Amino acid sequence: MSISTVDALTDTIGAEIDIPIVISNSSAINSAEVTVHYDTSMLVYRGSVSASGNGIDEPGIQLPGQSRLLIPAASNGDTLAYARFDFYPTTQPCTEVTFDSLMVTSNQMMCAALRNTSATCHICSSNGCGNGLISQFMRYGTALLGDLTVQPNPAGSQMILHTSSTLGLAKIEIIDPLGISRQSIVGTLDSKQPINLDLQALAEGLYYLKVTSGQFTRVIPFVHYEH
Repeated sequence: MSISTVDALTDTIGAEIDIPIVISNSSAINSAEVTVHYDTSMLVYRGSVSASGNGIDEPGIQLPGQSRLLIPAASNGDTLAYARFDFYPTTQPCTEVTFDSLMVTSNQMMCAALRNTSATCHICSSNGCGNGLISQFMRYGTALLGDLTVQPNPAGSQMILHTSSTLGLAKIEIIDPLGISRQSIVGTLDSKQPINLDLQALAEGLYYLKVTSGQFTRVIPFVHYEH
């Protein structure tokens, strides 16, 4: 029994990629599951599909960078399914998807085993693709620019920064009307974990919250009053 893949190639930023995964030389099995590892900075897992194109798992239940791909049994004794990804080359044109941790379910028993250790599929964009600005915009859409809010506004000693999308590390600055940075931190923009901002060192007045994530910048005006 073995796991194999074929290399995938795309010439379009933001392309959808179906990577075939085959488990061969198998007999009398019902299905197989394979753990998939992938680079979350370049790939978004969409789920897996059978050879007939029917969806066979849900992408919302995986861990970041890891999921399980279900492969149904084929009538010829081999199994075939496709791992479906959206591909967004950001800092480099190529990435990899690794398949391992094979689990086979037969009519008689369930067994877990590794065969050939793992199989790796290489995905590359063509020359000239991979622009970070374009690919991030296609990945996150206009939501990357519009999902940030602050509460309360006006704010006293504290203010909370919310985002409806998990966007990773960001530089967060408080700028006065003269363009001088009065406060600067690096934080993680996470939809489940708002960022608390301490405003006690600021004088009353109008300020601008500048949030920079990757190559995107958002500026939010707010008013601070002494509490």
